[in-house]
Amino acid sequence: MRAPPRTGRQLISTCALSSGALQVGVGWSLLASNPNPVEREAYDRQTQAYLHFDALERLGGIKAPTLGIVGEQDLPTPPWVAHGVAGGIPGARFEIVTGDGSSHVVPLARPDDFNQLGDERPGRVIA
Repeated sequence: MRAPPRTGRQLISTCALSSGALQVGVGWSLLASNPNPVEREAYDRQTQAYLHFDALERLGGIKAPTLGIVGEQDLPTPPWVAHGVAGGIPGARFEIVTGDGSSHVVPLARPDDFNQLGDERPGRVIA
């Protein structure tokens, strides 16, 4: 999987829902469709924390076996972002769940697929 040439905070902030009008519209429609919606102020705080926290430089220090799983339809954390995170962890495996329900909540929408991937290799799972 090829990712756009980005590093550090650019990589993370590029996918944040507050980074563009179209993405904000998509983000708010996703929030409104949630059966347990997050209040707008709480979401704004989460977005700001997301934009200002950057641990990409520390990924190389992770020594545990790691499996990164992402949904191909994940808007807040698209596959190229998750691939960049997994790629920064030595020896990490990266998997994409495809098709219906492959959104940001793969563990909830596709639990059997998610669990099957996690069962294939013990260790740390990032989703």
